[in-house]
Amino acid sequence: MVGILDFILFNEFEEDKEIVVEHVCLKRERTKTVFSNKLQFAFVELPKFRKTEKELETQFDKWLYLLKNLSKFGTRPAVAQGDIFKKLFELSEIIQLKETEMDTYRKSVLEYYDVQDAMECAREEGAEKEKISYYMKNDIL
Repeated sequence: MVGILDFILFNEFEEDKEIVVEHVCLKRERTKTVFSNKLQFAFVELPKFRKTEKELETQFDKWLYLLKNLSKFGTRPAVAQGDIFKKLFELSEIIQLKETEMDTYRKSVLEYYDVQDAMECAREEGAEKEKISYYMKNDIL
């Protein structure tokens, strides 16, 4: 589980002030052993991320910067180049739709998936008919 937080959760220790990503695992209370290596949590505390756009070095830095400042951007900043960041900004525009616009958007998405499902069903039926026809022509049935 990855939790992206717009608040500070871990601030008990001095070093907590600088740690942006905190990894947590569950431990059994009685034995103090790790419950499962497969069940892990990562908490990203965005208020602790303080780099400016000019200081961004890695893709991870870019993601944190964009997530922290997404509501402040009027347009996509230069640091957000690439298809994945384009998708992020498209999704952020959808989230900002008014209720009536969101209803219209949802209906259009459902209609799109209905058409996709109908086409897939037609393909499957066509393939099944071809298979039956092939078997009948070749006296396989």
